[in-house]
Amino acid sequence: MQTIITIIICVILLFLTYSVYAFTYWKRRGVPNDVTSFYKRFARPFHIADYEGFLKYGKIVGIYEVMKPVLVVGDPILARNVMVNQFFCFPNHRFNGDIINSIGGKMLFTLPYESWKRVRAIVSPSFSTIKMKSLIPTIHSAITTFIENVTKKAANNEIIDMKTYLCSLTLDVIGSCSFGVKVQSLSDPNNNVVYNSNRLFGTNISWFSLLAFNCPSLAPIGTRLGISILDFSALKFFQRLILEMIQKRLETNSTRKDFIQLLMDAEIKDDELNGNECKRSELLKNKY
Repeated sequence: MQTIITIIICVILLFLTYSVYAFTYWKRRGVPNDVTSFYKRFARPFHIADYEGFLKYGKIVGIYEVMKPVLVVGDPILARNVMVNQFFCFPNHRFNGDIINSIGGKMLFTLPYESWKRVRAIVSPSFSTIKMKSLIPTIHSAITTFIENVTKKAANNEIIDMKTYLCSLTLDVIGSCSFGVKVQSLSDPNNNVVYNSNRLFGTNISWFSLLAFNCPSLAPIGTRLGISILDFSALKFFQRLILEMIQKRLETNSTRKDFIQLLMDAEIKDDELNGNECKRSELLKNKY
């Protein structure tokens, strides 16, 4: 019994020693820091916690994600140097594929540098000025529907919840431009696209999402437990929808002016892949 107690005491002492060492990382380097930052970012929106940290400690603050040291930059000039001028020194993203799941794990904002560089070179031309202008008629159609709905309410002197209407307009534009689907979310709120979009981008934040965004280094644990920050069934729905639309266009040899078509133009079959073009799986994952 005495041996067990001794082992427990030793483990506790080792843990406390390591904790003190870990939480003095920034102090040893002379960087203003907040040891309680991890808990503050859970107690309130993290951008507010970060802003309060800037006010108290300055524009460069050392924080901790559990015990992992993280440097938060609030200086616009330094942020520009990190993200533009010195980007080659900071190539990887804060998040990786483990934070999403097998479907969303190859989005641009989760890819490591080499993969990100290749996929970005493929996807970026789809957002050229000319190609974006080709979507104007599609956007105009959604706006026309929005104006008609607002006009009807105004004619009857009815109160309008502008947040609901503008969210519907946004979803209609995304549905039309991304998937080539006329959603009309305001008049058809039970539409599968509307329903799954709300599940995917709704405001109800799960505990794992909060933990993953505040501490991405713990995300692999959630992945092994089958937990994702995005609704997996909703992602599967959009995956099936996109695959069906691609297959239908290939069979009928038809085209549309939407984002799927722009990415299809950059896609080739996997067996012809030469390393500089886009796989079908990457096309799907960057649709989100």
